Amino acid sequence: MTTRRVVDEVRAELEELAVPGRADKEKAYLKSWRTFLGVPVPACRKVARAWTDEQPADRTELWPILHEAWSRDVHELCAWTLFVLEMRTDLDAEDLDDLERLLRQCDTWALLDVMAANIIGPLAREHDADRIDRWLHDESFWVRRAGILADLGRLRRGEGDLDAWAASVDHLWEEKEFFIRKALGWVLRETSKQDAQAVAALVDRVGHRMSGLTRREALKYVD
Repeated sequence: MTTRRVVDEVRAELEELAVPGRADKEKAYLKSWRTFLGVPVPACRKVARAWTDEQPADRTELWPILHEAWSRDVHELCAWTLFVLEMRTDLDAEDLDDLERLLRQCDTWALLDVMAANIIGPLAREHDADRIDRWLHDESFWVRRAGILADLGRLRRGEGDLDAWAASVDHLWEEKEFFIRKALGWVLRETSKQDAQAVAALVDRVGHRMSGLTRREALKYVD
């Protein structure tokens, strides 16, 4: 079966799960230029899981399919692409360049956060940590957000190094961009569920440089 045919079948399956009226609302909410089908996230994940279970392609077969799906500029196909990647257990350093190409096209939090926190962030931390530092200084605020979220999974599990993360984002505390401020606060909020004292101490040290939004998020679960 050709790559285009595979993606056509995935799209057809997604279209069958579309909720009437949802597409226009999602497109307006995310302020996206992409086409929307109106498929809820759980349904999209379910399609990705079924496809992954039934077609365990190796990476040389997988990437042409995923690039084709992404190139259609349909939000749910982009989300399906990320969910498939999220479910793979065989990604390694060789996949980082392909993943970063997709990352740089994630111009909405609804796609970028999955990619940054669950896929490329942990992989880059394991194989190419310097890449994350480059993201944190990138001219695109979406890529900077990816750098912030790269360690989210480790920190929310109590496995990361909060001081090292804070040092890496030190130049971002005074950022004016909403999506940067929100991401900083989100990481701290999730970390506080494991170590509220460490987050409180960090806010004591640099809270005067944080936006109100970042501080509120950081201290949401801190007494």
